[in-house]
Amino acid sequence: MTKPHVDLALRPSNADVSHQGSVLIAVMGITGVGKSTFIQHVTQDPTVGVGHNLTSFTRNIAEHKCVIDGKPVTLVDLPGFDDTDLPDASVFTMTTEWLRRTYAQNKKLNGILYLYNINDVRMRGSTRKNLLMFSDLCGDTFLQDAIFVTTFWSSNRDKNKRQSKNLDELVTSPEFWKTMMDLGACTEKFYPRNTERALDIIRRVMRQPPLATQVQIEMVDQQKDIHDTTAGTRINEDLQKAKIQFQQELSALEQKLTK
Repeated sequence: MTKPHVDLALRPSNADVSHQGSVLIAVMGITGVGKSTFIQHVTQDPTVGVGHNLTSFTRNIAEHKCVIDGKPVTLVDLPGFDDTDLPDASVFTMTTEWLRRTYAQNKKLNGILYLYNINDVRMRGSTRKNLLMFSDLCGDTFLQDAIFVTTFWSSNRDKNKRQSKNLDELVTSPEFWKTMMDLGACTEKFYPRNTERALDIIRRVMRQPPLATQVQIEMVDQQKDIHDTTAGTRINEDLQKAKIQFQQELSALEQKLTK
């Protein structure tokens, strides 16, 4: 088998894609799902940060460039909700601003990879928030260019069997991915966890037509303020709910202290 051609390029974190006909791919997912590891395998760049503790390594949006099969490819590592340092509102603002600026420069995404730990089938608050935000950012039309990439697959037969059941639940439950998959999203396993498999997934994205996401159309074509977009409305609602909950908890605490 001929080894795929991958040219490495040092990348500044704020680099822009300037190649005509280049491929632009966003990589999303909550903290700890293996985004940096995946990007390392694609680019063969050991300088891509990988966190080895509970602190999220990715502080800002980072663009990683390489050449695959003679075509320039940029992978964009977007920060996830549940970041240990960045509040969710900041993550949302950073992500939407990058999407707005990119589309305003006439650059469209060939796809978004949403990485997900196959061992996690609990609907944590951050998990649900990230999924809903992912859906709102993409919009129905762009979901045909969205791929759920499951990570941390085991070679152990029994554990792999349990993980396969997890995948079945993810793709068949409306609480997880089913609604988005009905609109064209698909899944890929990052297994075995090596460069060849990572490149297989990237090549699939490279064949997809570049499209604008819903939030890009809303902010650039429709000139909507970030807070008036579909995704922005959801964030505002979440912040309002969190504020009300905080006030209720504070009031309950004050009542206890005065007794």
